Amino acid sequence: MKVLWTWKLAKKLKLTVFPLLEPLEASALDGRLLYRVTHHTKPLKVIMTKVHTEQLSFHLFSSPLCQLILGLPCLCQYNPKIN
Repeated sequence: MKVLWTWKLAKKLKLTVFPLLEPLEASALDGRLLYRVTHHTKPLKVIMTKVHTEQLSFHLFSSPLCQLILGLPCLCQYNPKIN
């Protein structure tokens, strides 16, 4: 499952980051390249529901517009309610 966080948010939370073995490309639904991803965070415990947690590593990107991007597999699997 791919979730993207901004570098700014990772620095604010003082997260440990690591380079990816091979860069990833994040694309828009129409195929346009949005971001080239070169680093990820150490795995973090994420609470999905009251009874379900996962260890997720977040891929890092730079954007002045948003701090978080949920990938399509994440949206399909969890159908999150965002408030």
